Amino acid sequence: PHPLSVQNILECCTVGKNVEAQKQLQKIINDGFSPIDIVTTFFRVTKNHDAFGEQLQLEFIKIIGMTHLGVLNGADSSLQLS
Repeated sequence: PHPLSVQNILECCTVGKNVEAQKQLQKIINDGFSPIDIVTTFFRVTKNHDAFGEQLQLEFIKIIGMTHLGVLNGADSSLQLS
């Protein structure tokens, strides 16, 4: 997925627009991207986006890491990505 799409999802999450973030994520999933590609893009965008602040950035990376592990272990449903 395009990094700006992922950045928009993360920014929606930071301001509490979870429903909007979920809709955007579902669009990415429906576009046919594999779960591992989505998780990898989330990690790259989070790592390189300094506007979140270090604490929030580390929290996002922790959640993304746990999701990455789940996807690698075979739990690659859209529910796992939510």
